[in-house]
Amino acid sequence: MDNPHHVEERAVAFSDSDAAGVVHFTALLRYAEDAEHRFLARVGVPLILRENGDIIGWPRVHAQFDFRAPVRFGEEGTVALRLTRVGESSLTFRYRVAQLDTVVAEGEMTAVQACIGPDGPGRSVPLSEDLRARLETILRHGS
Repeated sequence: MDNPHHVEERAVAFSDSDAAGVVHFTALLRYAEDAEHRFLARVGVPLILRENGDIIGWPRVHAQFDFRAPVRFGEEGTVALRLTRVGESSLTFRYRVAQLDTVVAEGEMTAVQACIGPDGPGRSVPLSEDLRARLETILRHGS
């Protein structure tokens, strides 16, 4: 991945592996989401807001990953992400999980800023002008 906005090291925990010691694919998705949460926290984007009885969060609306090589309990690798799109109320990220020069998994996820009120299902919430400006600066110039 060229010019990632965030990179972190990650070791495979025993609880993330199957009986053969190979990481379960869902753990790799969690690793990507964890990296995304740390990136968003670093740039000042709250994951959950509570306003007037409503909860505003970032549910996933799209996820697509290709798994290319196994990774096992105790092995270490990197999780890299790049913000690729800032929508009206959504963010799209590309991810790459790798061990040294071997790509283990790569894909993308889109999350929508959404409000879930006490009266029913969620609705998308447009990004604030300030948040949009900060994220578009990162999109264009990096962080």
